[in-house]
Amino acid sequence: MISEIFVTLTIQVCADLVSRMIGHSDRPSFITNQRRFNHHGGTEARSPDDNRFAPWTRPPPSRPTRIWRAPGFAAAVDPTMAHGDKVERVLYELVRPARYVTWEYFSRQRLVASGVLAARGRPASRVLDVGCGSGALSIGLSEGAGVDVVSMDILPARIEAVHARRSSRTPAATARMRVLQANAEALPFRGGSFDAVVATEVLEHLDDPRRLFQEASRILRPKGRFLLTTPNREALLYRILHLFPESAVEKLASTWTQESLHPDLLHDHGTRGPRGHPDRHRREGFTVAEVEALGTSVGLRLLVGYTYRIPLPDRMMEALTPRLLSRSMAALGTRPLPFGLQVYAEFARP
Repeated sequence: MISEIFVTLTIQVCADLVSRMIGHSDRPSFITNQRRFNHHGGTEARSPDDNRFAPWTRPPPSRPTRIWRAPGFAAAVDPTMAHGDKVERVLYELVRPARYVTWEYFSRQRLVASGVLAARGRPASRVLDVGCGSGALSIGLSEGAGVDVVSMDILPARIEAVHARRSSRTPAATARMRVLQANAEALPFRGGSFDAVVATEVLEHLDDPRRLFQEASRILRPKGRFLLTTPNREALLYRILHLFPESAVEKLASTWTQESLHPDLLHDHGTRGPRGHPDRHRREGFTVAEVEALGTSVGLRLLVGYTYRIPLPDRMMEALTPRLLSRSMAALGTRPLPFGLQVYAEFARP
């Protein structure tokens, strides 16, 4: 409780200070092409209500809030949800979290799994896990909730990792799981063949993010759900870094982050374009408004959208967070948080 109150107050105070001090970088949004703050000297004219931050706000009453209960901060996972405990147990066995980074990964997978389970409308749901990584979420849903899961990634090494992790479980537990190599921008499935599509930390790696939204809309059944997480490019950390000279930003970012994950902060370094490795980020991230615009452009309706996660680099959190507090801090990080490091969004197909 003390750690939650401290972090919440710290983020809110910092957010208020930064919102008074700065605006945005002078790079245009790739969706709106609107220019923002010029951190090399001066600001452009802005109307008083021109606020493009991406904090979580109370959704309209007509929108279901499956992950949190407005207002304020609430549990990220509904403990009464069917199969929730079993999915959590499987995820724990697979991830074996110990320090902050692994607890954060565990908490993120649990957050997305809870969204999938809450969205299930049929006894035999079929879920596509795009960019499955090592397969923890796919195995958790398949073994823990009896969901038919197709686990896919573009990298052969990831597919091998999923097979290896799957082989550590009993054959019966993952019998409803299929693994294949495929491209997120050209999904090899018939239209209307899935009840849910999930993409955790995938959107920022794509050359054409809208293609994933198009493909998700195409393969979803009516009332199907598309759930995603992606970095929030307007997180508090990034906004603060834009106050500093480029040389200082590069030094700080290279110390506390991975170069391949921050093409905007570190000035691209050849990460954009089709020749870039799939693991490299094509852009810093997205805002809630930008992912909503992408969904709306292909006919998907945003049900839930907010920023979450304590806005500090993993390496810094790992260094600052005592082992005994790692679990609670990571769990706290999955709750709606203004200026948070990540974006969580759920869409529905009409």
